[in-house]
Amino acid sequence: MLVDYLQAAGYATRWLSNGSEVIPAVHEQPPALILLDLMLPGCDGLTVCRELRRFTDIPVIMVTAKIEEIDRLAGAGDRGG
Repeated sequence: MLVDYLQAAGYATRWLSNGSEVIPAVHEQPPALILLDLMLPGCDGLTVCRELRRFTDIPVIMVTAKIEEIDRLAGAGDRGG
């Protein structure tokens, strides 16, 4: 898992298992970087990314197993509003 590799390399990580947890967690303790899965329970990653862009410019890297062209195109140019 990606979190394990990052921790082994000495990075501090925080794991959230539900998309609806992300926005409050970022408000509480803003990270330097967000790795965000497209497929999350509670609120999908694309919606979370759009909401993040309303109040922060923290870099977001989308991590997903979805490979369909429409999925890549849907999020490729998303920079909010």
